[in-house]
Amino acid sequence: MEAAQSMDAGGHDVPEDYAEQLAGRIIVLHEKELDPAVSSANIAQFIYDSTKDPAMMQYFIDALEILIDDDNTTKFAAIAWAALIMQSDIVEEYVSYIAEVIAFILDSYYSMSKPEVDYEGKKYSAYAYMLGSVFIRMIEINQALYETIQEIYSTIIRQEMELDGEQTQKEKAKPQIFLKKAAKKQTVSKKMYDDIIDFLGGRGDFKSTSLNQENPNEHIAVLADRMRGTRRYVIQDIMNKRALDRKKRLEKELSERLASAEEVILAAEPFRDGLALFWREKRYNYKFLAVEKIRVALQIIGIIAGVIYFMAGYLGLWGVGSVDGILVCASMWAFAKFAGSRKNFKSFYPYDVSKELENCVNNFGNVMRRMSKEQLDQFLNRQIKAKYNESVVQIIPEFIKYLYAVMPDRKNMILTVEELSDLMENMEVDIAKHLRARM
Repeated sequence: MEAAQSMDAGGHDVPEDYAEQLAGRIIVLHEKELDPAVSSANIAQFIYDSTKDPAMMQYFIDALEILIDDDNTTKFAAIAWAALIMQSDIVEEYVSYIAEVIAFILDSYYSMSKPEVDYEGKKYSAYAYMLGSVFIRMIEINQALYETIQEIYSTIIRQEMELDGEQTQKEKAKPQIFLKKAAKKQTVSKKMYDDIIDFLGGRGDFKSTSLNQENPNEHIAVLADRMRGTRRYVIQDIMNKRALDRKKRLEKELSERLASAEEVILAAEPFRDGLALFWREKRYNYKFLAVEKIRVALQIIGIIAGVIYFMAGYLGLWGVGSVDGILVCASMWAFAKFAGSRKNFKSFYPYDVSKELENCVNNFGNVMRRMSKEQLDQFLNRQIKAKYNESVVQIIPEFIKYLYAVMPDRKNMILTVEELSDLMENMEVDIAKHLRARM
C-alpha cells in the first residue's frame, strides 16, 4: 500500500497513518453498537464525512485494503460497503458518493496506480482482488447481502461501459495516426468487471484429492455464477437502452429531415408543371429534327437547281445563256444561304423549355430529397389520379427517373435506391390499372 503523505493533493492536513485510523474507527463503530441498524448508519456517516472530498477517497480505498489484508478484519471491509449501500436508501448523498468512489476505483484501475496481486499463480488487479474479497466476505456474513453485491457490481458495469463508450467516441474523432499511438500506450486490456469475475472463479475452484470430497469454496463458485448472470443481464440492459436511444435519435433526425405536410402539398405545382415541360422537352428533339430536315432539303434543292441552270447556260442547253445560268445559280445560292438559314426558320422551330424545366425540377427535387417512401408513394398516387395529368400520366415513371438522374447530392436522400426501385415498380402497376379504368 502506498504511504500517505502529511498533506494530500487537495491541501488537507492528513496524518501519515490516516488510512489505519479509518480502518480502526470502522471496527470500533461496529463493535460498540449492538443494534446493526445504528451501527450501519454510524459507519456510513463516518466514511462519508471523512472521505467525501475526492482528494480523500484514496484513504478509504487504503483503509479497505488494510482491513482485507487480515483475515480477522476482512468482514469489516464488507460491512463498510454494505453500510454505504443500505444507508443510501435513506441518505441521498450516499448515492452520489458511492458512484464517485467507484469512478475513482475505475480511474485507478485503468491508470494502474497499484501493482497486480498474485493469487495462486494468477495475476489480478489490486482493485479486483479487493472488491472480490469484499463480495466473498459479504456472502459469508449473510446470503441476503447478494442484493448489495449486485448493486455495487451493476454500478461498476454501468460506469465502466459508459467510460468505454466515451473512449470510443473520442477515438472516432481522432485521426488514425493518434489512434495508433494510443494503442501502443494502452496496457489494460480486460474490463474490471471481468477481472472481478475471474478472481471469484479462481477462488471458487477446488481440486479434490479424494472421491466425494466437498468443495469448501462452493459458496464462492455459486457467487461467481450468480455474478456472471448479473453481468449478462446488466450488459444486455445497457445495450438495449443504447439501441433504443440510438433508434430515438435516428427517428428524431429523420423527422427533422422529413418534408412537412405543407411542403408536400406545395410540391404538387412544380411537379405538375415539370411533368408537362418534361413531355414538351421530350418531344422537342423530334420537332426540331423535322424542321431541320425541311430546311436542309430546301437548301440542297436550291443549290442543285442553281448548278443545273449554270451547266445548262454553260453548255447552251434549253435556250439558256451563260449569263442567265450564272444569274440563276447565284440567285439559288443566295436563297439557300439566306432564305434557308436557321434564323429565317426560327419561327418554325419548337420552343426550348429546358430552363423552365430546370427550375421546376430544382423546386420539386428539394422536396423529393426529404420525402419518405410513404410520403412519395401517397404523393404519386394523387398525381396519377389528378385530371390535369391525364394526358401525361404514362410518363410519370420516366419523369421520376429523370429527377433522380439530375438530382445533386443523391446520397442525402432519405429514400434508398432499393426503396425507390420498389416504389417505381408499384407505380407502374398503379398507372396501368388507372389507364385500363379510363378505357
